[in-house]
Amino acid sequence: FLTVLRQRVDKREAEKVVKHVIKAAVKLGVLRRHGQLSAADERALAAFRSKFYTVLMAVISFCEVDFSYDRGFLQDALRDSHQSLKSVVERHLSDKSVSRLGGVFALASRGELLDSLFAGQIDDDVLKLTKMIRKELDRGLL
Repeated sequence: FLTVLRQRVDKREAEKVVKHVIKAAVKLGVLRRHGQLSAADERALAAFRSKFYTVLMAVISFCEVDFSYDRGFLQDALRDSHQSLKSVVERHLSDKSVSRLGGVFALASRGELLDSLFAGQIDDDVLKLTKMIRKELDRGLL
């Protein structure tokens, strides 16, 4: 993921985004492990997983099926995913964490970034990433 991102945005920004994703995932994992999430939070996280699964499947199909890329669909799916996750993050993490997560989704939703990934010829690094995503989805890890 980092390799693909570094090729398309500033190296420092790419590393920062990956760091923010990891930190948010760890924090949410700790909250969940210690039973700090309510039933409503768990439902919101389940909704996020479902919506983000849609994002991942769209990414895979854009790489596997020629001329299937739809920027608007992907941006809408990312926005929906963000809203589901944000509802949980706002209740449990700092405003700074909420802002960082917003920055992650803002970057991921940039039209020019999405176009560079999926419009036209798909490069080898993106294909490798989508194969890895498919493998992890098949194993039930994503």
